Amino acid sequence: MDKARETLQTHWGYDDFRPGQAEVIQAALDGSDVFALMATGAGKSVCYQVPALLLPGLTLIISPLIALMKDQVEGLRRRGIASGALTGHHTRREQDAMLGMARDGAFKMLYLSPEKLAGSHFREWLPHLPIQMIVADEAHCVSQWGYDFRPSYLQIPEVAEAVPHARRLALTASATPRAAADIIEKLALRNPFRFNTGFDRPNLHLSVRHVESKPAWITEHLAKLRSTGIVYAPTRRETLETARAISGVGGSADFYHAGLEIQARERKQRDWTEGRTRCMVSTNAFGMGIDKADVRYVVHQRLPVSLEAYYQEAGRAGRDGKKSTAVALWYPQDETHMRERLEEGFPSDEEVQRVYSALMHHFTLPIGSGAERFFPFDADAFAQAFRIHPGLLHNALGILELSGLLKVNDAVRIQARVRILGDYAGIYEFKVYHPQYDDVINAMLRLLPGVFDHYVPVNEKKLAMLLARPEPEVVRQLVELDNMEQIDYLPERNKPGITLLRDHEIPLRLDKARIAAIRNNRLEALQAVFDYVHTPGCRMQFLRRYFGEMDAGPCGHCDRCTEASGKEQEGGDTRALRLAECLRQAGSLPPSALMEQAGVEDEDFFRQVVKEWMQRGLVSLNEIGCLKWKGSASA
Repeated sequence: MDKARETLQTHWGYDDFRPGQAEVIQAALDGSDVFALMATGAGKSVCYQVPALLLPGLTLIISPLIALMKDQVEGLRRRGIASGALTGHHTRREQDAMLGMARDGAFKMLYLSPEKLAGSHFREWLPHLPIQMIVADEAHCVSQWGYDFRPSYLQIPEVAEAVPHARRLALTASATPRAAADIIEKLALRNPFRFNTGFDRPNLHLSVRHVESKPAWITEHLAKLRSTGIVYAPTRRETLETARAISGVGGSADFYHAGLEIQARERKQRDWTEGRTRCMVSTNAFGMGIDKADVRYVVHQRLPVSLEAYYQEAGRAGRDGKKSTAVALWYPQDETHMRERLEEGFPSDEEVQRVYSALMHHFTLPIGSGAERFFPFDADAFAQAFRIHPGLLHNALGILELSGLLKVNDAVRIQARVRILGDYAGIYEFKVYHPQYDDVINAMLRLLPGVFDHYVPVNEKKLAMLLARPEPEVVRQLVELDNMEQIDYLPERNKPGITLLRDHEIPLRLDKARIAAIRNNRLEALQAVFDYVHTPGCRMQFLRRYFGEMDAGPCGHCDRCTEASGKEQEGGDTRALRLAECLRQAGSLPPSALMEQAGVEDEDFFRQVVKEWMQRGLVSLNEIGCLKWKGSASA
């Protein structure tokens, strides 16, 4: 661990590890498999990056988002750590070059998507890679009981069996006990070291605001704040409208969603990270991998469909340990809308078949072909051309993903890259016979060290400035050199796309059993969100018990705790919380039995609490005079 701390200080500038990091790193260095459940902001990446530098050979990191992989690799390279990311955006030749570098020890870490891990091309390279550790980041994706299940994660054990000496690490910020057990089983972790930082966030004030107007609440409470925050909005249109509303009353806000051009997203994120924009209004596309400690508030205009997602998003506030708030805004009709939206996410087999057939026609794929191919994909243009409602397209693609037929890739800016394919003698001979390319080749040799050995980022504008020639002319020559097979020139790409995981098939084979199980699981998860909204007890206690910490007590500072403690009767919060917990666990009780079990003797206080519950629709009185708790008692 002395070497581990030295590595941390050298590359990250920290003197010591955060709580939990040292234990996970020690277990990995000792050769154990590891399952680590670490809260957002606890520093999961360091838990595998430090041992990756200390172990011989290569560490594979399976990550769900191309943007997240790109950010991680760029961050590592800024720290002087050689690493790469293998995605569907790379050509076959470029993948071979990158895997060759990994084989030869040029990388300590190689990031790849689970879909790429499952591909036959990577499997061909697998025996030649010096793999010492396999990491499943965002490991909740491996469990159908998690909130973001990805079938391709199930390929990890098969790959791990090919390198049995490699230790396996699974890391996530949120998983229920059932999901945690499923992750360990699905990833075939061998007697893993288990670590859990716990789910308590004592600096985070949780609240749910039942409001008449969400826009009015936001402009009233956020416009004059000088601190940094995030507002999560349910639609792209609402991100724009909310940001304009905040800015219109003197606030500093911008909007962000996945439909923006990648350059715009990068600029907006940079402005927010560096403090030029204080409030970012976004869909859930914003936040994954964001490393900003001083977020003082997170506001949800509509809650996510699972408490796992909510805990992660709300947990982006207060990562520096200072007091912060997480507010969920609530309309009575939200419950109906959220149920309807969840059901819409599971279209009929006929609707899915229609979308699939249109895709195969759009990609001009014969039956029995297409597996492992990447296709750029403009969803809006496709929906318009084939007269498919955008909502149906989105949901049908989700079903096709769950059935393992394809993967929808997010748009990530891939900088232009170039590699000289021959050796120095060959390119010198080429210049002799093609003098018109002499200047541009010489400029590449001067500006791009290593261009013979691997793909090097190239800035065409700088190249043109050095040559004192128009940029389009330089780009044209690069394309001509590529066509003549002297270089491999990969222009900048930032388009989203679809990677097919199986060949075009007729009839379409959907995994109906898996889809039904996931639908039922998501309905259960959504009910837990509603129970969180309506709980009369402590919100942090509710979340902690949902994640398995059954001995958690009231936090004392969420809206429920502070409301209860403000009652006129001394000790009101303790009595109200006890009453709520007893009734939730029992489901229904006669009033006298409830008072007795909760140890409450003041009848006036009891009637006041029950009256408030009934007004809020939390309890009812059945035909035999028992109070009945209307939410789920299982959470």
